[in-house]
Amino acid sequence: MQITIRLNWLVIPAIALATLLIGKHFTASNMLWYSSLKLPIITPPAWFMSSMWLVIYTLTTGCALLVYNTFARNARFWFIMLLFALNAGLNSYWTYLFFTQHELTNSIWCSFVLSATVWLLAYLIRPESLLCSLLLLPYAIWTTYAIVLTTWIRLIQ
Repeated sequence: MQITIRLNWLVIPAIALATLLIGKHFTASNMLWYSSLKLPIITPPAWFMSSMWLVIYTLTTGCALLVYNTFARNARFWFIMLLFALNAGLNSYWTYLFFTQHELTNSIWCSFVLSATVWLLAYLIRPESLLCSLLLLPYAIWTTYAIVLTTWIRLIQ
């Protein structure tokens, strides 16, 4: 049996890893500022957030790979791929707004759009693959939670 390595098996995880590392850079360089904030009681510990993001990136990368390798190349497919790319950009942008620019209000708006892209991805993928749609569920829930958390942080500062 011969296995053919496809370029997307490397490119899609590389994009996910780059997005993760960009977010980590923006976050790590501003933890002093973050630790100075009044945080709501619903704020999870840092270790939990890091673990959650690792799970989310892994599941989302798996979903993107499955979609890319199994969906028909039609307008819906390309729109889904565009949404994945937009989502990666929004994910990094939210981290930049929140941690680097300390733009709490703008990061709330960004988190709304980010969450909407995840929920839309899950919705659009669902008719073709329930599994892929379910792989996005933790990310969708987490980004919705981020709206609440970011708004609460903004309100108590």
